[in-house]
Amino acid sequence: MPLWDTNTFTFPKYLNREDKRNVVATKAGYVRLKKVTGTPDETLIAANNLHLKVGTTKVSDVWHSVSTIKKNNPVKTTLSFDHPIQNLGGSVKIAVANTISGGAVTAEAPALTVASGNQLEFTWTPTVAGTYKVQAQTASNGSATAVSVRTNDGANSALSIIVSGAASNTAGTVVVTN
Repeated sequence: MPLWDTNTFTFPKYLNREDKRNVVATKAGYVRLKKVTGTPDETLIAANNLHLKVGTTKVSDVWHSVSTIKKNNPVKTTLSFDHPIQNLGGSVKIAVANTISGGAVTAEAPALTVASGNQLEFTWTPTVAGTYKVQAQTASNGSATAVSVRTNDGANSALSIIVSGAASNTAGTVVVTN
């Protein structure tokens, strides 16, 4: 049995969900990044030009810093990607929906001037009690500055952060109380 899927180029099968958050497809293969600096730590599976076979940068996981919190307290929601990224422009925004009372809160990730590894961290503050969830969506540009993402092959591409239904469903929810 292979260690990774050679048809869909998904992450190495032996990794758990948390371990996959710091793994990216690069020219050298699947590489684990250091959590703090985002620099390469270890090549897990060597595969020449894997980043080209995997395709465009996609959101690979979504998670929250807490599962329960009182209203008016900040929550951090993190998106990880299957390629290393560097945000070269302004901030990025996503909506976090209140699935009980309706409406949404805007979560924002600030502009990054250095490589962030493969993660963007969004902050949002719920003001209404309810259950909040990151639903499937396309992130928006949070500033007048054009936002692009530098991928591991050195190319710049327009920001297209799409949170798929699959990524949304694994994110879980945040229950906000009064």
